[in-house]
Amino acid sequence: MSTIYFFSKGNKKIASSRYRAYFLAEELNRLGYKAKVYPLDFDWKKNNSFFDNIKSFFKYLKLLISLKKGDTCFLQRTIYNKYFFLAVIFARIFFRKEFIFDLDDAIFTHSPIKTFIFVKLAKKVTCGGHFVLDWVKKYNSQSFYLPDAIPSSMYSSFTKDYGIKNTPLIIGWVGDGLVHVESLKLLKPVFDNLIQDNVKFKFRLIGARGEKRIYNLFNSITGLQVEFVDWVSAKDVFREIQKFDIGIMPLIENDLNRAKYAKTIEYMACAVPPIASNFGENSFIIKDRENGFLADTTNEWCEKIKLVLSDQKLREKLGRKAQNDIKKKFSIQQIAKQLIKII
Repeated sequence: MSTIYFFSKGNKKIASSRYRAYFLAEELNRLGYKAKVYPLDFDWKKNNSFFDNIKSFFKYLKLLISLKKGDTCFLQRTIYNKYFFLAVIFARIFFRKEFIFDLDDAIFTHSPIKTFIFVKLAKKVTCGGHFVLDWVKKYNSQSFYLPDAIPSSMYSSFTKDYGIKNTPLIIGWVGDGLVHVESLKLLKPVFDNLIQDNVKFKFRLIGARGEKRIYNLFNSITGLQVEFVDWVSAKDVFREIQKFDIGIMPLIENDLNRAKYAKTIEYMACAVPPIASNFGENSFIIKDRENGFLADTTNEWCEKIKLVLSDQKLREKLGRKAQNDIKKKFSIQQIAKQLIKII
C-alpha cells in the first residue's frame, strides 16, 4: 500500500500542523489509507558545526528519496528549516521526486523567494484560503482550496452549554498574543465605549504569552474586567472556548492577516457566535447575522457586541448555525476526502 507522508512545520503544539497534518493523517488512517507525520521542529542552534548542518541535510535528503513510487509527499508549510528546504530542492531536481506543497497562511508576504520556489517546483499546491489561492494560481495552475479541518470529536465534546449562565457574560479571544498585539489594539476603543455605555461583560484572553504590551493594553482600560491566560495546551483550547459567550477576532488590514481564520472556525465549532473584522478569509466564512457578525468600524463592533450580549436566544441561534456550517464545510471527514481527490 502506498503511503501519504506529511512533513509538517512543527509538532501538535503548532495549530496549522495540528489541523493540516496530524488531524488529516489520523482521519486518513481511519479511512483505511496509510499516513505518517514527520514534524520539522526547527530548533537547530546557530552555533551548529558545519558537519552537523551537512548531516541534517543528508538525513532529510535520504528520507525524501526513499519514498516509493505511488507514495505522496505532502509539505505543510515546510519552508523554515533551510536544510530540509535544500533537501527538497535536491530531491525534486536530481531524483525527480514530486510533492504537494501546502500553505494555509500568506507566507509569501515574509518569505517570497522560498514560497515561490516551492510553489513552482510542486506538482500540486493546496491553499488554506482564497487570498492565498489567488496568489498561488499565478505560478502553479494545479492549485486547490483546502481549508483547515476540525475533527468532529472537538465540537461534539466541547459544544457550548447554553443552560450555563456566565455572570457577567464572557467575551473571549484565543491565539498567539505575540503575533496579534497590533490587532488586539483595535479592541481598546471598543471596550472603552462599551464600558462607558454601562455594558456588563468580562474579557478573557487566552494566549497572552507573558507579553507585557498585552497586559498593559487591557489593564489601562478603566473599568474592564479582564482575565489573562498565558497559554493552554492544544487539547485545552476548545475547553476554554466553550466558556465564551462571544468569540472575537479583530484584525488589522494587511496581506498576512487576509489569510487568517483559525480562531473563527474554532469558536464556531464550539457553537460560540463569532464577531470578526470584515476582512480577508473571515468574509467567506461568516455570513453576517446568520452564523456570526462582521464588523468594519469601532461603532459596528460596539453595536454588534451589545446586540449579541443582550439576547441569549440570538447567541444560541447564531452559535448553532455556526457549528452546523463548520460540520458541513470544515469537518475532518470532508477535508480528508477532498485531499484524496486532489492526490
